[in-house]
Amino acid sequence: MKSFFKEQQECRESVNSFIFYVPASPNKNYYSGGDQSVLEKPKPDLHKGEIIITGGPRVLLFPNVSERTKGLTGSIFVTNFRLIFDTYEDNRTPEEECLHQRNFLFGEYSVCLTNIDSIYQISGDKKRRLLPDSPLAAKIKGLQLVCKNMKVLTFSFDQSPINLGKDVTKTLLHHAFPGKHELLFGYDYREDKPSTDKYLRDVVLFSQRHDWENELARTCSKSASKWRLSSQNQTFQLSSSLPKWLIIPNSVVDCDLATASYSFRCNRPPVWTWSSPNGAALVRMADLLPTVTDRTQENRMLENIRKCHPHLKGPSIKYLDKDLPSIRDLLQSYSKLRELCIPDSQREFKGQDSHFYSRLESTKWLQHVSSCLRISVKAAREVQEGTTVVLQESEGRDTSAIKEWIALGHPFCKRLGHLRNDESERSPVFLLFLDCVWQLIQQFPSSFEFTETYLTTLWDSVHISVFDTFLFDCEKDRLEAFESQVERFTPRSVWNWSKQFSSNDIQFFENPLYKFSKQFSKLRTDSADQQKRRRDRGQASDSALLPEYKLGYMEIWTQCYFRWLPVLGIKSGGLPQIDIVHRQLMNDISSLHRILKECTKTNVGNCVFSNNNNLNNNNNINNSENKKSCPESNRSAQEEGDRESSNAADFISVLFHKRDLLDNFFPFSIDSTSYISNPFANSSNLSEFDSQSVLNLTE
Repeated sequence: MKSFFKEQQECRESVNSFIFYVPASPNKNYYSGGDQSVLEKPKPDLHKGEIIITGGPRVLLFPNVSERTKGLTGSIFVTNFRLIFDTYEDNRTPEEECLHQRNFLFGEYSVCLTNIDSIYQISGDKKRRLLPDSPLAAKIKGLQLVCKNMKVLTFSFDQSPINLGKDVTKTLLHHAFPGKHELLFGYDYREDKPSTDKYLRDVVLFSQRHDWENELARTCSKSASKWRLSSQNQTFQLSSSLPKWLIIPNSVVDCDLATASYSFRCNRPPVWTWSSPNGAALVRMADLLPTVTDRTQENRMLENIRKCHPHLKGPSIKYLDKDLPSIRDLLQSYSKLRELCIPDSQREFKGQDSHFYSRLESTKWLQHVSSCLRISVKAAREVQEGTTVVLQESEGRDTSAIKEWIALGHPFCKRLGHLRNDESERSPVFLLFLDCVWQLIQQFPSSFEFTETYLTTLWDSVHISVFDTFLFDCEKDRLEAFESQVERFTPRSVWNWSKQFSSNDIQFFENPLYKFSKQFSKLRTDSADQQKRRRDRGQASDSALLPEYKLGYMEIWTQCYFRWLPVLGIKSGGLPQIDIVHRQLMNDISSLHRILKECTKTNVGNCVFSNNNNLNNNNNINNSENKKSCPESNRSAQEEGDRESSNAADFISVLFHKRDLLDNFFPFSIDSTSYISNPFANSSNLSEFDSQSVLNLTE
């Protein structure tokens, strides 16, 4: 069997090859032991509430998986929010020409302090992990930061002021691993104005009564009257980890709910989360306390759940602790996966190539993903057949996106390791969930409104200490921080993506195939292989998604795990190339569809489809006619929609004609090495679009 990296190498050789690492040029923003007469760059722009704690000049940043003989010089700063590396020469691309994701909160080589997982002191070929209480050497010449999203930053302080390495290390050890929640930057951050962005308008946060009422009405068509909204937890007196509003069986009165809760771990009795149109529900509950030997309360709650079924059918209980890995097993698996995904040098990278798949198997990560999907498929099949499913685990908090994970109290602070006191509770449960969703996208590419870029960006965002969404363990902790008179946290939702990204970047969150499949529902959007599997199962094409969960069908999420490895970059290759072609084709088809609709109203003979210019002209005419027919009150909305559509089409066109600049980890990895190795050609070398290139990409 070919090795994973060997396959990547062959892919690179099959397209226009390029070199990532070139000898350092005499340009002033490079340093390889020669001239040090570089100008110090002014201090970086800071956010409101952000302060510089330490910093200094003449620091060298090495590329990932390199021999550390050449790199990029600049100044380093550590603030109460992030680590900043500023190059001495401004090589940033203008926003309108930028082809990689750019976060407004960070610079090209910055990282949030809460994203730092481990810190290593480097001395030659040796490295030593540093802890907050570790003794430090008098002079630190090298430092390596390994982030929770597998990004690695390696610095040399050989030519820096003598104490800079030690000062930076000491500051990072203190501020990257705080002991109190109030020391996170979100408490200090101040915005210019509150968030009222359009991207946040339709987000349901499940923090109000009407959110839960609407969700119950939306999903419970046959059994809505069998469930009710309880306010028993208004002041979190029932359970500190559950939300204020709970949906419970209509036959359960609040006093009985309170009595039953004392028998369950963390006082988490069974609560409703979702219902199928056939009346079957999905319910979550914690396990009984170890001291409780009488299962009377559990049996009473399960009986009340049975009464909620349209046919009074008993529920099926899934004991997740028996079938899923523990948080400790999951953390160990992820640690092994991370070691595999961040080789320290090219020598180590090549050394693990020949046995990559065996090492991947030994991590057991894909086995855990497979196990989760297997249980999910079984539960989905039972719900589809009309059986209510109860998901039971120790605390009922780890199987929990906004409703399931945040409102119902997944302990993000503990699982993500925001505080150093919670090391024993750390586990990448949320990443496991995102990986499972990614596997579904690979098998059902037109069934999801979002893309893998959205999932990867979401994983990056959980490590940003500005937003409250992923900083707290439950709604109670979040509200207490909002209402505190001493250290108040201003509410800021991560779902307001415009706080981090431009509209062009946000476009990559939307799956063009999903929108297209809804707009042209008569067209088949699943592959021949998927259609065959559906027929073999006797599964209708519009039924629940039941993915293949056997280990042979599991894939490694390359965009998320390998994007920081430039040696795996495939110029003009990978799934992003196909995505860009999809977007261009969807845009052209939609334009043609609008023109055809207009032609049915007028003279078909006057419609000419000779080239793209005619397409654009017809679109402009249609837009003008639409504006004339619109009432004055709706004209502004129409104009805004036209502008957005035009901007989207322009951006897609730019991407399509510059696709030769992109690699298989786009839109993440272009900025990681471009200024160190300058691997990309300029726009004058771009090839024009032709039909053969589309054929090659789609093949």
